[in-house]
Amino acid sequence: MPDEEVVEWFRSSLQSAFAEISDLQRNQRIALAKRQTELTNKNDRLLNAFLAGSIDEPTFNAKLAALRDELAQVEQSLGEAPSLDPADVRAALAVFEFSQKIPKIRRGSKMLEKRRILETLSLNRMLGDVSLVIEKRKPFDELAKRPEIQLSRGDTI
Repeated sequence: MPDEEVVEWFRSSLQSAFAEISDLQRNQRIALAKRQTELTNKNDRLLNAFLAGSIDEPTFNAKLAALRDELAQVEQSLGEAPSLDPADVRAALAVFEFSQKIPKIRRGSKMLEKRRILETLSLNRMLGDVSLVIEKRKPFDELAKRPEIQLSRGDTI
């Protein structure tokens, strides 16, 4: 990046984005745990109402099945809830820091180190007849690649 101010802005934006993701995931887990507790309490109250004779058996069975289904979904969501690993955050920040240091490292390095930097940065390189060929990727080309949509079945009526 051209300016140290922009670099610092991007670094702090990256850190705050990871912090927001972490907070969002933690809040989701808290909400799911709260809902799990609520459903367990409802299940207990339903059983107490049935044992007290306040509701009949078909109603009890229907409500119990609905509560069990919802509780199973909440437990599944709680088990599958994503969690941002701090190691991933550190790795992303390290990659950013490395990308900012590459020009300085390359200027003062020998040929072997320059080759390692090139191997690290460009995974899509090939050795041509007499020179190194690097294919530059365009980020939106991958989005443009999509299956063709057929507007008709191809038969005529």
